[in-house]
Amino acid sequence: MSIHQKMLAKHQQNNQNQQYEQTGQNQSIQAPSLNQQQQDYQSQNTTSGNTGPFVQQNNNMQQGQYQNNAQYQNVYQQSMQYNNNLGGYVQNINEKNQIEEIQQWAENFNAPKLYVRSTTDCFPKSKKLYQDSNYKFALIIQPYGSQDVDFPVASTKCKNIIRCDNCRAYLNPFCRFMNDGYKYKCNICDRFESVPNFYYSPLDENGYRKDMYDRPELCYGSFDIIAGQDYVARPPMPPTFFFLIDVSKASVESGMLSVISNQIKATINDQLLAGKERTQVGFVTYDSKIHIYNLKSSLKQPQMFVLSDLTDIEIPIPDDLIVTLSDSKDLVLNLLDSLPKMFENTQINESCLTFALNTVNKIIQTVGGRLFIFQNSASIINEPVFQSKQDPNKKPQPGETLQYQYQLPASSHFRNVCSEMHINFINPSIFIFSDTFKNAITLGELARFLNGDIFYYYDKLTRQQQLEQDLKYSLEKSMSWESVFRIRITQGFRITNVIGNFSVKSTDLLSYPCDENKSLIYEIEMDDTIARGTNLSIQTALLYTTSDGERRIRSHNYIIPLTSDPYDIYKQADCSALTAYLARNAISKIYLQPISNLKAELIGITKRICSSAISVNQKQLPDNLAQLPLNVLGIMKHAIFTSNYQNTPFTDFINVQRLQFNSMPVDELLVHFVPYLFCIDDMKDENVSYIDDQGLFVYPQSSLTAFSSLGKTIYLMDLGQQLILYINTNGTDWNYITDVIGSTDFSQVFTEENLYANTHNRINEQLSNLIQELRKRKSTKYCPLNIVIAGTGSPLENLFYYKLVEDKYVNYSMGYNASYEEFIKFLM
Repeated sequence: MSIHQKMLAKHQQNNQNQQYEQTGQNQSIQAPSLNQQQQDYQSQNTTSGNTGPFVQQNNNMQQGQYQNNAQYQNVYQQSMQYNNNLGGYVQNINEKNQIEEIQQWAENFNAPKLYVRSTTDCFPKSKKLYQDSNYKFALIIQPYGSQDVDFPVASTKCKNIIRCDNCRAYLNPFCRFMNDGYKYKCNICDRFESVPNFYYSPLDENGYRKDMYDRPELCYGSFDIIAGQDYVARPPMPPTFFFLIDVSKASVESGMLSVISNQIKATINDQLLAGKERTQVGFVTYDSKIHIYNLKSSLKQPQMFVLSDLTDIEIPIPDDLIVTLSDSKDLVLNLLDSLPKMFENTQINESCLTFALNTVNKIIQTVGGRLFIFQNSASIINEPVFQSKQDPNKKPQPGETLQYQYQLPASSHFRNVCSEMHINFINPSIFIFSDTFKNAITLGELARFLNGDIFYYYDKLTRQQQLEQDLKYSLEKSMSWESVFRIRITQGFRITNVIGNFSVKSTDLLSYPCDENKSLIYEIEMDDTIARGTNLSIQTALLYTTSDGERRIRSHNYIIPLTSDPYDIYKQADCSALTAYLARNAISKIYLQPISNLKAELIGITKRICSSAISVNQKQLPDNLAQLPLNVLGIMKHAIFTSNYQNTPFTDFINVQRLQFNSMPVDELLVHFVPYLFCIDDMKDENVSYIDDQGLFVYPQSSLTAFSSLGKTIYLMDLGQQLILYINTNGTDWNYITDVIGSTDFSQVFTEENLYANTHNRINEQLSNLIQELRKRKSTKYCPLNIVIAGTGSPLENLFYYKLVEDKYVNYSMGYNASYEEFIKFLM
């Protein structure tokens, strides 16, 4: 074995260890390794439902239902007209060897799939194959990566960052060195560049730099680069947290104001805000008036200014409204203690959010930072910018839809505000309590164009706890400050569309403050008739400021082999990534097209993909795409794609989900369309759940059909935004029910607390572990659990049945209603 081969073997082991650490597998219950994820996605040997990131499919139930069921395969074969255009492609042995070589490099040096994920890991080599394949080629990028990972840092020790003079790509593991190390070839544009003297290293006998594994930028797919003064438009700003808080009567009576004050205070006391000694804060409250607070450290107590003339707002003492937390900590805590008391007897229900936001924008425009907006008052709908131009009580005529009245912003006001805020690097987090329709999609424009968070709480029983957990995570999370984002790809390919929440700063540069839960989708199209090389290279660059004030560039690098064989495209297809693309693509078009058109387009795309896949795979759908029809059926059945919109809080909630889905990571998104279903009865077997050697909590899933629940007592369903514990009361084990929820008196209202009454019960302990694990996987850290008793006919019971995606549930009026078998036939 040569020295280089030994070094490569060592790097492969180090790379595996890095991936192991990046997915947190050193902890007791964490995400699977990237290799394991790839095996899961490629094998797809599932029975039904969604193979989640930490659960194991029950292979005893309808084994191979989707890929091997003869009935469904026959339907495909009889009804689909195979794409004859795919029959004439021939692949030579040299190309196969090239693909294998590129795949080996990709396995060793590609960025983790958590950060860069493609709808297929083999792209077409010609424009004709690109068109004939009928596949959707897209990249899902998570620019920030993970906050739990210490990215390796590339530094040239105060020298210039090495970049291609032509395309400006950064040096990365896929650049090839030659001429004894004095030249390198850019993998993005194929240009030859000279290696600066300070960066020179001789090559070994295999043509690789001898210092390759000492330089993160040459041996890691994802790394940070320390940026110099050329990358600083202004001195890095201190991490700034500004709070705009509703103090109306509704905010006080709902408990929202108390939760906000207590959680911010707890985060400050625990020293969990980013920035440490550099952290800055500021506060404005509002009802029918605007209240501004001076927290200058020289004061003995907070000073409040009330702005009652909203037509001509002049900001008093503008230089003292944002303070360094370490200097004014006592005053800040004093204010947070005082706020609930100051407004506890208020009778004001009015809201002036629009004016308050404009005021805050003026205060923080010079420093940017994070803006936390809390809204509760129902009178927000009376503010002009929230009033729809159509009558909210209008009844739709036959064939008419109210889609645009309830799915589109009432005005362009907040979009116009964003055009200024994104330049100043302001990133919002919006928290809304509501009992009535508020046209939340209008305020949601802030999240859409500034890549912010938005949370909507309309369940009175759980919203205080949800707000507490969401606010806690939002305050503590790591994110990029003052950040912009760009992606570069191989010449001959081009980006045709970007899906996500962002603003455009310049031609291909996005204003994009982000955290680990934000992602973008880039649609890729082939320009050249024949590709110029053997692979598609992708490089992302997130220019950002760390919480410590250091300017960095976070780069993810990824290569994909090119093929002339359509079989390779479908063999390497990633069903989960493809589903996420299809869903987010459809959601993004709701602003432009009727939902009926989007559903028809989605079915058409799915049909063409399945037809082409079958034609190149021995007349059957490949295993790795076996779940695509079920996933698409789940998308069709989601409430987002219903035309049954009304002026209710649920409409606001669904519109907020659209904004959340538009940036959500792949695995978290999919469960909203195809839920996880677990039979809790199986926990009677002590061996059914366990923590495996990789630290994963393993528990079998059930098929999403009522047939799987026959004779069973308790099920847990994860719908993404909530958990449902379903209790079947027909012919069940009453002692077992008592053990789990503490009673069989179904006249009472059961809550999650019932589950924890019997702390010594093994099944309860395992159930609790499963619930907590499901919650931990979500960006919304508190996912409410609702206990549903069968036979009550409640809305939640109907929702449970409707989310058994494989079944047709005629009693549920919302959404798309077809069984899995019917949908398969409808695809033809």
